[in-house]
Amino acid sequence: MRRALPLILLLLTTSHVIAQDLGNLKDAKPIGYSGNLSLRLNTYSTTREQSVRSPFFWTLSGSPTLNVYGVTMPFYFSFSQKNQDYRQPFNQFGLSPYYKWLRLHVGYRNISFSDYTLANHTFMGAGFEAEPGLLRLGFIYGRFLKAVQQPIDTLSGEIIRPTFARRGMAAKVGFGTYNNYVDLIMFKGKDDPTSIDAPLQRSAVQPAENLVYGIKAHQLFMKIFTFDVDYGFSIYNNDINAEKIDPAAYKVPKVVTAFMDPRASTTFLMAGKASIAMRLKLLQLRLQATRVEPDYQSMGSYFLNNDYQNVTIAPSWSMFKSKIRVTGSVGIQKNNLFNDKISTTNRKINSVNVTFMPNSKVSLTGFYTNYRINQDRNVRLTLDTLKLNQFSDNLNINGMWNLGTKQRKHTVNAGFNYQALKDDNNMSETNNNTSSVNPMVGYRFQNTVAKLGLFASVNLNKFTTDLNQTDRWGYTLGSNKTFRDDIITVNASATYFTINVDGAKQSNALSFNGRGSLRIKERHTLDLSLGLVSRKVLNRANSDTRDILANFGYNFNFR
Repeated sequence: MRRALPLILLLLTTSHVIAQDLGNLKDAKPIGYSGNLSLRLNTYSTTREQSVRSPFFWTLSGSPTLNVYGVTMPFYFSFSQKNQDYRQPFNQFGLSPYYKWLRLHVGYRNISFSDYTLANHTFMGAGFEAEPGLLRLGFIYGRFLKAVQQPIDTLSGEIIRPTFARRGMAAKVGFGTYNNYVDLIMFKGKDDPTSIDAPLQRSAVQPAENLVYGIKAHQLFMKIFTFDVDYGFSIYNNDINAEKIDPAAYKVPKVVTAFMDPRASTTFLMAGKASIAMRLKLLQLRLQATRVEPDYQSMGSYFLNNDYQNVTIAPSWSMFKSKIRVTGSVGIQKNNLFNDKISTTNRKINSVNVTFMPNSKVSLTGFYTNYRINQDRNVRLTLDTLKLNQFSDNLNINGMWNLGTKQRKHTVNAGFNYQALKDDNNMSETNNNTSSVNPMVGYRFQNTVAKLGLFASVNLNKFTTDLNQTDRWGYTLGSNKTFRDDIITVNASATYFTINVDGAKQSNALSFNGRGSLRIKERHTLDLSLGLVSRKVLNRANSDTRDILANFGYNFNFR
């Protein structure tokens, strides 16, 4: 027992998310380990008046991993001359062992039944999922939030927002297969008002309660059509101490009153999405609609965008033996679903993507999007409001041409990006229109026999506003080389760029990066890197700066 105690404590304090097949437990290795140990030495010098980092810095770190019967437990530690730290990646531990159609969940888990009910919210508890035949069953119960008292920060005097302990449960009952199923879902969460002392300010936080019903379905029919639906109905009580209401007077159904008492602070909101898709050999089409009412929330989800609805149509098709493929999307979106805000924002989003690949050596892609945003004022709530009408265009074209052989390969690539924004509003007169043009061309050579690589590129960024135009030219050269069966690797690159504003030179900069590594008997690696950045602002005296950073590292892999 004394020998097992350290292992038990290690399991309780280790964090990992694991799904283990109990059917293969007898074949699993009892204990195994792996990981790496790293030592890094850094030195830094600069001509700046004030240095941005220490002139010398060392770090010792490691990431050992322990494996016990298939359960993986990663750790991490780091020491330096400034601090020392030992930590575990998630500070949590959980298991999801499974056998055939039954899967159990124990410890810290994040399970998803649907997007609007239980949606990957981490909890500490237990549960199961089972699919015996056509049945689809699931149940979880646990703590979703820890209790946090209301301390006062002694340095700033700020009162920290308290949190009640929150527990929740979720159940799922469904029928079907992977391609055809229907699931009915229920989630219930409630704060414990006795888990913390009374807040200093009652308005800071109140204990809440939540009941959510959902349905999720996926249907494949006629082998070409797919139908999906995900719907949630949330009854959220923001204060369980608020005055109760008469369920009959407000026609509250019994499926709600059976699990919680409706109160004056209770909201009844809906959210959902549905889509239908058609998939043929050369043609695909998808239609999707989403609606999430204002302030819709579920205690089983961390965050949900709300107060919006959109409709999207997304076609795609292939031509000429799939050498040309076209995909597109047309969507409209609006908010202010209850018409209770000052203005309503409407969005129109259009996009098209074209790919042309006549052979394995040539490819050309083009992508275009167009966004339009406008606001309509609510005449019931205001007589005047901000005028907003935005247009945004984005065009991106990339081409690639491969030459040579597998041993000596030449690659030429070129790209062009154009972005433009037109903003019409009644609050400003200038700087409403901006555009950006970014052409580039590059070349890469790779010799797999000599294990040598060379690359070069030239790019331009031209940014134009109503006030000025800024041009940035950049040039890059680089190479890489390996020696002695990949034991030694060396690479280096240099970049030089200049910035002009309205045709006048403003600044330039040169940067150099080099790195070399030496591998010793597979487990040991030494590396040395050097970085140099030299900058100069032409119209400012004493503007030259130079930064040099050198880094030496040693890495040991063990397994």
